[in-house]
Amino acid sequence: MKTLTGLSEARLQITEFLFRVTMTDKMSKILIVDDDEPVVMELCNLLQSDTVQVNGTYSGSQALSLSFSDRPDLLVIDMVMPDMTGYEVFQALEIHPETEDIAVLFMVRDPEKHRESAARRKKSYRFTGKPCDLDELKRTVDIMLRELSAKKTGAAGAAGDGAQRDRITGLYSGRYVRERLCEEVERAMLYEYPISLITACIGRPDRFHGCEEGITNSLANEVAESIKMLSRAIDIACYEGGLRYTIVMPRMEKSAAHAFAQKLRNSLISQKYPDALKGAVTSVDTGVVQVDPRKRCEGEALFSELEMSLQKAREGGAEQLRMQER
Repeated sequence: MKTLTGLSEARLQITEFLFRVTMTDKMSKILIVDDDEPVVMELCNLLQSDTVQVNGTYSGSQALSLSFSDRPDLLVIDMVMPDMTGYEVFQALEIHPETEDIAVLFMVRDPEKHRESAARRKKSYRFTGKPCDLDELKRTVDIMLRELSAKKTGAAGAAGDGAQRDRITGLYSGRYVRERLCEEVERAMLYEYPISLITACIGRPDRFHGCEEGITNSLANEVAESIKMLSRAIDIACYEGGLRYTIVMPRMEKSAAHAFAQKLRNSLISQKYPDALKGAVTSVDTGVVQVDPRKRCEGEALFSELEMSLQKAREGGAEQLRMQER
């Protein structure tokens, strides 16, 4: 058995172990996570190939951030780390639709014991020993990537994500976000974290009312790009038409939501727009609703309250931000 100690010989034999995964659309992406730097470097070298892109990090918190930004297909992670354990990282990922499909392979000292526990709890993550048996690790990773590839192929015929997005801005459609909000509220109640909803409506001078569609679409897209840049990976932003935008923000506390809404408004007003759009954004009316996970609430009711908060912001005059708690 080859282990991660004394691997000079194993380094010479790495090419013998590199596997090939049939991926027709894109490379598979693996993230290696361990607070032991030599382990990360060795596994990155071992698993990298023409069809597999491998990245590594040394902390659970950084792994969480990279999972949302890079969206790896597979996480190979040490169970015991000083800042966040591997399981804490998994728990944070499994509650979000954007990351819940990331496959997880834990590195543990007693894999059989953990496998029995996972089977009883009907969990789909897997385990490999630590110190690592390189042959076993590669076989397990190979199997998991093949399963992921088959899953993606099976889903290829399903309706694509593009059908749920606005064709002008690339943001989600209002209808889709309303459906997703119900799921997010249920998830927030289960895991007891807050959700904030932010809506923003762009005010335009009279010369932009009734103007050609291309100019309005250009403005809608410019605003959407600002929202994408400011939003987090887990946020769900939508364009509802008429220069109206809504963002569902899981795990966003009241003070942070208020600060985000102000930052968004200031960014949109001060942004340098193309010449054809100069003066287009004269005001941004903003409404915020904070959802308390301890109180049961319905998605449609929340959107009604969000509309009410926006209306009160408009009634208060230009540059108003109205916030209410649910």
